[in-house]
Amino acid sequence: GTYYENINFRGKNIVVTSRFYENSGTQYILSTVINGSTPSHPDTASCVLIVSGESSSAVLQGFMLTGGKGTRWTDEHGAGIYREGGGILVALSSPTIRHNIIMGNEIFNAAAVSSTGGAGMRIGDGGATVEHNVIIRNRSMYGAGIVLNYCSGTVIRNNIIAENSVRSYVPGKPSYGGGGLWIGYPIPGDTAPNIIENNTIIGNTALDDPASSYLSGRGGAMVVHGNSKVIVRNNIIRENHASGPYGPVTALSPLVLAEYNTVNGGYPGTGNTDAAPVFADSAYLPAAASPTVDAGDPSATFNDPSSGGVALLPARGASRNDIGAYGGSGSAFFVPFGTPSLLMPKETIDFGNALTGDSLVRPLVFVNPGSRSLMVDSVQLPSAEFSAAVSAPFVIPPAGRYTTSVIWKPVVQRHAAETLFVYHSGLHAPDPYPVILRGNSIPVAVLVVDLAEHNFGSIDINTVKKDTVVFVKNTGTGADSVLVLLNTGGINPSDAVTVAPSLLHLPPGDSLPVTFTLFPNRIKRSITGIYAPRIVVQSTRSAAPVVVEKIMRFRLTGVLGVEQTTPVPGEFFLSQNYPNPFNPSTMITFTVDDAARQHAVVEVFDLLGRRTAVLYDGPADAGVQYRLRFDASSLAGGLYFCRLTSGTRTMVRTMHFIQ
Repeated sequence: GTYYENINFRGKNIVVTSRFYENSGTQYILSTVINGSTPSHPDTASCVLIVSGESSSAVLQGFMLTGGKGTRWTDEHGAGIYREGGGILVALSSPTIRHNIIMGNEIFNAAAVSSTGGAGMRIGDGGATVEHNVIIRNRSMYGAGIVLNYCSGTVIRNNIIAENSVRSYVPGKPSYGGGGLWIGYPIPGDTAPNIIENNTIIGNTALDDPASSYLSGRGGAMVVHGNSKVIVRNNIIRENHASGPYGPVTALSPLVLAEYNTVNGGYPGTGNTDAAPVFADSAYLPAAASPTVDAGDPSATFNDPSSGGVALLPARGASRNDIGAYGGSGSAFFVPFGTPSLLMPKETIDFGNALTGDSLVRPLVFVNPGSRSLMVDSVQLPSAEFSAAVSAPFVIPPAGRYTTSVIWKPVVQRHAAETLFVYHSGLHAPDPYPVILRGNSIPVAVLVVDLAEHNFGSIDINTVKKDTVVFVKNTGTGADSVLVLLNTGGINPSDAVTVAPSLLHLPPGDSLPVTFTLFPNRIKRSITGIYAPRIVVQSTRSAAPVVVEKIMRFRLTGVLGVEQTTPVPGEFFLSQNYPNPFNPSTMITFTVDDAARQHAVVEVFDLLGRRTAVLYDGPADAGVQYRLRFDASSLAGGLYFCRLTSGTRTMVRTMHFIQ
């Protein structure tokens, strides 16, 4: 029957079981349901609580646990308050949890807590044994299948962990990835490893916002962090997906040993493979010809039960360990179950920027995380601009994928945001399944600058000149007008460092150099002699960002032989205005560097590149200092740029008008 209860072991080392104990009949698991959806108190909504120091003699077996919403729980190590353990909450205990179906537990209530996790089960500060369970389709904001936090010696063996989902279900609350398993810190002082062995971990997702936390969007299958010691051995880890650019397993702890697993894309470690398993279309039972058969750890310690060297069902092949939940010494049949499902790992496909007439191609991936074959009936495209290389209907086997491509050929300038629909036979995903297609065919500039700090190192103060080149690139589809400015960082005099040119016109796909020059022997050295001026690159048309800065660090050493405090006569220079900041007027001095008479222009621009004043427009003689007054009383306060142009030479200074 179905029992709407929330069971608490209350420190008792007892066996709580269905009639499964009579003859290990799996039918009793399906027919004996603990539904935790109607708790007497909303903050204690786990189906089962084992939180009072119970030992391995406390056993929970033979149930379906569903409807759990988690218990509001204060972390024992001061990390905060969380809602955890939808199906089972274990704390300060080491129980045995075996032969259960833990399904459909969802923890979305984040009121008065930091986040929600462990929708299937949460185990903390203990060393539980978890065997022969099906942990499937549970949902929370981290560790939707299983959370192990401050655990040592926990054994997770011969379980099916499938289709558990981590997302950012509650806006404004952080999520922490780990669709199938989320494994945190060890018990302080306890070096016993946690064992993740002979499990089938399929179709779990961490599609939470990658910007939510340092763990979000990681580990569709599992996240391991916090120096937790974990042995991951003989597991099928397939078609687990995350929103971040990471693999299915995120191991941030250096104490993870992974061996003899099959993982999409492979994984470092002895015996790990990328071989795709073949299933018998029910309960993820491997087919006899599956490459996972006899592919586990060859040590006899991990052998399948056998007779005369032949594995006993449900294991296959010879006695060597079969990778997955049906292999190893604990090999046993599970409750018969099987449904197809559909997962589109990329629910939004972004084509980026394009021009009309372009043809942009992006992968279109269909995944069946279910345990029976999935039929994709049709793919409906939103408009004639989009096409897909799909021949529907087609069938995807259990834990399989079908990969093709979707193509966008924009014919008009626009921001595209349309929906592709996938019609399918899956039972646990929307039908049709929507996939958003986005792109921009309006020309736009995208400014790219290498922002890594440039370090000149030590420079002798008697050096006359030192320079380097920084490239500014436009990777967009439209032209860009770029101002190149200089934040001197307090260098005195300010004209001892320059950048040129001060204005760039960048066609799409083009890259142009900017020269940063410093004149060490002009600089009045500070106490430290360390300087970090910045090149400021400002786009007027870029999508984002519109302003970037690059640090140009150097250190002056040595003793100045001949000090120069003013520019050499005849050099091309534009002095920093004085005073600066100013209100409402300031003085500017310039000279040109050609012995012949030159035409010089001194102009002032605002932050948007609009010219606000022409201070000089006429002939100028080399070596003559021209003093100009700029009156900003009719202008708004803020930053302005003064530019000197003479022949092919330009120089820009930044001025700050304070009203």
